[in-house]
Amino acid sequence: MAIFAAVLVGCSGNGQTTAALDETEASASIDITYCRAHWCLTPDSMFIKGSVATHFKSVTGKVSTIDFDLMGHLQVDSVVSHGRCLSFEHSDNKLIVNLPAAVKPGATDSVAVYYHGELKATGLGSIGVNSSTHSIWTISEPYSARDWWPARQNLLDKIDSMDIVVNCPAKYKVATNGLVVSDLTYGDRRITHYHERHPLNYYTIGVAVGDYAVIEGRSVQPTGDTVPLVYYHWLTNKMKAKHKITLADSMLMLYSDYFFPYPFADEKYGQVVIGGEYNLEHQTMSFLAEPDNVVVLAHELTHQWFGNYVTCKGWSNIWINEGFATFGELLALEHIIPHAVWDWHDYTINNALQAKGAIYVTDTTSHDTIFDEPTTYRKGAMVVVMLRSEIGEQAFQQGCRMLLERYGNGFATVEDARQCFEQAADTSLAEFFKCWIYGTGYPQFTVDYDNSQSNKTVIDIQQAIVEANPEAPKFFPMHITVRLVGKNAKKDVRLHLTSPQQQFVVPADFKVNRVIFDPNKDILGTWCYKEGSKHGGNSVHNSNSK
Repeated sequence: MAIFAAVLVGCSGNGQTTAALDETEASASIDITYCRAHWCLTPDSMFIKGSVATHFKSVTGKVSTIDFDLMGHLQVDSVVSHGRCLSFEHSDNKLIVNLPAAVKPGATDSVAVYYHGELKATGLGSIGVNSSTHSIWTISEPYSARDWWPARQNLLDKIDSMDIVVNCPAKYKVATNGLVVSDLTYGDRRITHYHERHPLNYYTIGVAVGDYAVIEGRSVQPTGDTVPLVYYHWLTNKMKAKHKITLADSMLMLYSDYFFPYPFADEKYGQVVIGGEYNLEHQTMSFLAEPDNVVVLAHELTHQWFGNYVTCKGWSNIWINEGFATFGELLALEHIIPHAVWDWHDYTINNALQAKGAIYVTDTTSHDTIFDEPTTYRKGAMVVVMLRSEIGEQAFQQGCRMLLERYGNGFATVEDARQCFEQAADTSLAEFFKCWIYGTGYPQFTVDYDNSQSNKTVIDIQQAIVEANPEAPKFFPMHITVRLVGKNAKKDVRLHLTSPQQQFVVPADFKVNRVIFDPNKDILGTWCYKEGSKHGGNSVHNSNSK
C-alpha cells in the first residue's frame, strides 16, 4: 500500500560517506549554550548570506580554538568576538577559529561567523528549491547542517536555546523552530524572528521559506496544557489543511497520554509542506514532503519525543530515534485507523525480513547504512513491537516514560533504553537485546498442532534461523501467542519458547477447531506448517482473527 511508503531520510540515499563527526571526544570539551542565527534567503535562489553567533562554555581543560563544520564552497567573510576580528582556517569543510585567549574550564565566550555563498545540496538533499511553489527549505540529518550554516555536528551536546532571524522577500512566510517573537515587513523585505527555548540538536534546526498559507489551531492536552498548532501549506486546499490540524490534535493527545506529555507544549507543534523526497522531524516543526500520508504525519510527530526530546547518543544508537518513531505509526493506526493495522504489520514485517545488518549501527560514516529502510526503520519498529509484547503493555509504557523522564533534553543509548525497560518490567532483557538489536537474522518457525484429543491441544513449534551473517544468534528465545478457536469461543495462550524444538500441551474447555499462531503479527519471522500436516492448506495467521 502506498500509505506504507518509506517515510524518512536515507532509505534511498546516494551512498555518500563522511567522517563520523558525532562521536569525537574533542567535541565534548565545549558546551554550546546559545546560538543566534541571521539568515537571508530567497525562494527560487540557492544563495545564502548570514551570520551565526555561538556562545559556549569550556567543559574540560583550557580551550584555545573552536571548530565548526562548514562546507568549503561557502565563503567565510569574518569571525568576530567582542568586536574583534579573529584569525581562522577554513579547509576540508572545517572552520577552525583561534580564540583571542584560552577559555578556562567553566568560563564562557562567544564567536560570530559571517559568511555567504551558493548553496549546494549533498547527502539526502540538504537544500531544496521548488520554483513552481516558490519555496526553499533545509534538511540537515545526519551530516548536512554544514551545507548551509557553521554547525558543530556532534551528538554529544545540544544547543541550550536559539534565536533564528530570517530575512526574505515580504510576500513569503518563514517556518522554523520555536515561537514567533516578531514578524515585520520593511518595504519589500520581511524579517521574522523565532526563539527556541528548549535544547535542540544541530540536525533538528531547519528553515522553510515560501509562498505559504497558514492555518492555526490548538490542542488541549491531558495535562490541561494548550499546545498551539500551525500548518504552513501551499495555496491549494484549505479544507484539507484544516483536516491536518484536526489530525495533529488527535495524535498529540494520543502520544501525550501514551508516552509522556508533549515536551514542547509551551511553544508549538507545527507542520510545513516542502518539496523533495524526504520528511524530517525538525524540533516543534515537522517538514513534510508527503503531507497527505497519515503514517508520515504520525512518524514525524512521534519524533518530537524520540529524536528531539530524547536523542540517540551517536548514530550507532539510531534505534532510539527511528525504531520508536516507526512504532509511532502503528500506535496511531491502532487508535485512529484500526482497519489499516494488519497492512502495517504485513508491510513492516516483509521489509524487515530484508534487513542485512544489525540495528545497532557499527558504520556511521554512510547515510545509507544509518538510514537503511529494512533495518533501521522496519526491523527497528518490529523490535519495539516485540518488546511491547514480551514485557506487556503496562511495563512497556512505563519503560517509555522512564526513558523520556531520565534522558529528556539529552541523549540516550540502546543500553540506556534496555535498563529502563528492564526496570519497568523487573526482568532481564540482555538476551532480547543481544538477539534483536546487536544480532542479525530472524527466526523461521515450522508449526503443527493436534486437536483430536478432548480438553487439550498439542502444539509443536520448531525454530530455525535465517542468518544474515555468521554472527547471527543461533536461537531466539521468546514468548509466542497462540489463539485457540472453537465454534463460539476462543482463547489466547502465551507459550515460552526456550529451545529450538518444543512441544506444548494446552488445556481448553471447548472443542478447538483451529490454532492461529502469532494472531496479532507481533513477531518478526516466517511461519509455515510442518510438511505433511493436515493443516497445511490453511494460513498460519488469519487476518480475521483479530
